[in-house]
Amino acid sequence: MLKYFIIINPLGGSLLAYLFIVEDEDAISDLIAMNLSLAGYTYRQIYNGDKLLPILEKENPDLILLDVMLPGTDGFSLMESIRQKEISVIFITAKAGAEAILSYG
Repeated sequence: MLKYFIIINPLGGSLLAYLFIVEDEDAISDLIAMNLSLAGYTYRQIYNGDKLLPILEKENPDLILLDVMLPGTDGFSLMESIRQKEISVIFITAKAGAEAILSYG
């Protein structure tokens, strides 16, 4: 079942969310981007953990799809700064199983 993350516009109507895709694997990032585009979302692709925080100083996404294992700063470390901005985050990872994810870093 396809679900949409929809932002309600206080001036009336609704807007599809603006998302960041923070994923270092081009093929995975592009696949996510293609599906978001087909569903009508706007997004920005970011391929390195060190690039996310400077971009967050200038832009305010509604949701971040965040890879756990990134070059530069990893996803778990980035969460400390993202949490202060109160932006929703969904972790994405190629790691198999919760134990593998929890043991990372």
